[in-house]
Amino acid sequence: MANDLLKAINLTAAPKIVCYYTTWASRRTGLAKFNPEDINANLCTHMVVAFATLKEGKLAAAHPDDEGSDNKKGLYDRVLDLKKKNPSLKVLLALGGWEFGTKPFNFPNPEFLI
Repeated sequence: MANDLLKAINLTAAPKIVCYYTTWASRRTGLAKFNPEDINANLCTHMVVAFATLKEGKLAAAHPDDEGSDNKKGLYDRVLDLKKKNPSLKVLLALGGWEFGTKPFNFPNPEFLI
């Protein structure tokens, strides 16, 4: 069975290097603080940003700093700026969180996630 699986895998496909960035890393203090600008965008093929949330069936920032304000660039936009350094970087937004559960995903119109 394992041999069948290995045969089915396309071994010529380029490797995927998925990096995972937590939004609260930018809110840490001292040496633990880690901002999107600290990421070497050329190390990753894909960047997963955790987390966003759902409010009233729509995407929403998990923290006010994630979206930013009139005079301050938000964390999501700062992560997207990594594409200026690596235009082929794929940025994905993870929904949920440690205590999010499944209830917010049980709604009649999930098409907006596609």
